[in-house]
Amino acid sequence: MSNEESNETPKLLSDRIDARALTVNIFYDAIETLKSGKIEGVSMGQDTQLVIYTTFGTVTGQLMEDEYENDAQLNSAAMIHEIFMKVRNKQLISLEEEGVNRLVNDSGYIPIVNAQITPFGNPNNVHRLGYFLLYPDQITGLTFGQYQQD
Repeated sequence: MSNEESNETPKLLSDRIDARALTVNIFYDAIETLKSGKIEGVSMGQDTQLVIYTTFGTVTGQLMEDEYENDAQLNSAAMIHEIFMKVRNKQLISLEEEGVNRLVNDSGYIPIVNAQITPFGNPNNVHRLGYFLLYPDQITGLTFGQYQQD
C-alpha cells in the first residue's frame, strides 16, 4: 500500500456523519467564537467552557486542534492521535479489501485535550487527562458556562 493510500479514509467511515460529534464540534466552535470577541456586541466570559454530560459524569476540556503553536505536549498528543487514526484507517482499508462492508459500533469520536472528567458517582474523584477520546454514544447532553464543582 502506498503512502498516499494510507492517508485515505476508508469507505466504511467516509459515507457517514456522527450527528452527536458534529453537534459538539459546532457548539464548541460557537462558544470559542463568542469568547474571542469577533462578533461585535456579543461577548462571552473567557472562563466559559463546553460541559459534556455523559452516562458516567461530566467532561470538560478543549477539542483537539491539528496543531498547537507554543505547546510541545499538546503537539505530541495531536501527533499521536493522528498516527492512531492513520493506523486504524489503514486496517479498515485492508478489511474492506478482504470484503468487510459493515461496521459494528459505528460511531465517531471527539478528541479532547486537557480533559477533566468528574464522575457522578464520586464527584470528588476528578480525573485530569492530557488526552481523552470520547465516543459520542456516551453523550446525554451539552451545556456551557463557568463550570464549577460544588
